[in-house]
Amino acid sequence: MQRGRGSFTSQGDGLGDDAPTRTGLTQHLQALALVLGPLLLLGLHAVGPWGPTPRGPGGPDPRVFGIDATRWLGGWRWAWLGAAAMVVLWPTARRAVGEVVVAASERLSARRSIAGEVALAAGALVVLLGNASTTLYGDGHSLLVRVTQRVPPVTSQVLDLAAHDALYDLLVRLGVVRAPWWSYALWSAVAGLVYLGAVRRFGREGPGDAASRAQVVVALLTAGTVQLFFGYVESYSLVTAVLTAVAAHLLLPSEGARAPLLVGLGTGLAVAFHLLALAALPAVAWWLARTARSRPLPTLGGVVAGLVGPALAVGVMQLVHSQPVDRMLRASHPGGANRQMLLPPWPAKPGDASLLSEAHLADTLNLVVLLAPVALPALLVALTRRRPTPGDPVAWLLAAGFGALLLLWEPDMGAAKDWDLFAAAGPPLALLAAGATAARLSAAERVETVGSWAVVGAAVTLPWVLGNALGLPC
Repeated sequence: MQRGRGSFTSQGDGLGDDAPTRTGLTQHLQALALVLGPLLLLGLHAVGPWGPTPRGPGGPDPRVFGIDATRWLGGWRWAWLGAAAMVVLWPTARRAVGEVVVAASERLSARRSIAGEVALAAGALVVLLGNASTTLYGDGHSLLVRVTQRVPPVTSQVLDLAAHDALYDLLVRLGVVRAPWWSYALWSAVAGLVYLGAVRRFGREGPGDAASRAQVVVALLTAGTVQLFFGYVESYSLVTAVLTAVAAHLLLPSEGARAPLLVGLGTGLAVAFHLLALAALPAVAWWLARTARSRPLPTLGGVVAGLVGPALAVGVMQLVHSQPVDRMLRASHPGGANRQMLLPPWPAKPGDASLLSEAHLADTLNLVVLLAPVALPALLVALTRRRPTPGDPVAWLLAAGFGALLLLWEPDMGAAKDWDLFAAAGPPLALLAAGATAARLSAAERVETVGSWAVVGAAVTLPWVLGNALGLPC
């Protein structure tokens, strides 16, 4: 796909200057959709903090956990969200913000720019503010305990746990720190570097004009998934960052023998970090099959490179922890305490979670709004615009794979407390939303959309990240 035309999900420039003339009513509906989507998202967050108390040790899950990130702002949330709504409603303001964000995106994505490093340094300040609140309950606390006790890693996330163990041992031997949280904080920052590198590549090499690329950058940087990269204690930061880097190779133009090798190596490492990366295999397989037509030998090398990660995981378990492969398979229960990974289509008894239950569907919607806030505005745009010519199926396969993860995987602790299990779905959904929207808008509309998305995304994601870093209820 050539840079300068189309998007990840469609060919051509959508409703650009050469689009057919639209009727007056259609124009009004489409203009309304551009504003209504961001306003609806802000409105949900404004009324969202109701239901049970926030997540905590043994406490109930909030019914609307995907839209209660501003709860800790108290009465100030109305001013915070209202200011964002004013920018969305004022065409001049959202256009001005859009132009600034587009220019900043180009600067951030420049190959020799230091803007990315400055952004990462600003994020590191949040890490230094203190322990993430997620260490108070659930897997965060148990992960910190197992690091100090040198418990063998579970099979579903061998390489991730081994990496944290190794860094903790190194820090202790050097006498730097003894708190196990620092191992997770530092690896979280490393994952953030990888993620930011992938975002910058999308902003630099993505299809379409500068505003189209800025939409992708904004969608990825305002995803709730970015919480993983601010000192978050869990086993999902590295796998999510590596998968996003793999997505950049899958969706952006690449030539030569290196691309299949990097795709295969990255996918294998991601699977070794956590088995949830298997959701990306349909998209990777499609891409490799397509690449094999023109580059058969490099593609074969990519398939072989994909075995490196799993081989490392097996080696760690056998050589470091003396766990035979058959014991690894018998002792692995990725579904948690109930040993059930996938939701049943209907409940075994009243009150049990099931695939078609209202509670599960509500949880899925909460996760989508939390992990990819731009999905809701993008959906309204897609419903009011003509459908462009379908483009690269890889973007759709990525989103479908992780959409299936959202729908089918059972969160052992409940969706609110187990949101991080699904965090890797955020970037594929955000990429799909940005690509599908950019293809349906004119150049001027894309700039205004960038402004709306940036303001609304910051309004809902900044409180989410800061609240967790400061240990506040969010």
